[in-house]
Amino acid sequence: MFILIMIYIINAIFNAILFGIYFDLLVEANRRQNEFQTQIDDANTAMANISLPDQIKENVRNYILQTHETKTQ
Repeated sequence: MFILIMIYIINAIFNAILFGIYFDLLVEANRRQNEFQTQIDDANTAMANISLPDQIKENVRNYILQTHETKTQ
């Protein structure tokens, strides 16, 4: 009985550690996504303020997306 209790305690500790690591990874991914979305929003606002043509706006968005994907890889 004592051995089963020890196994359950060790299992609970192990699961808590795994869930903690998983939660930290999710928080970090969410933070990075929010930063990227802020960059896109800032770029869209700046481009709207200076009245860029739609083709140039699309080129700028594509450039930001490509550099972001390259940086994350």
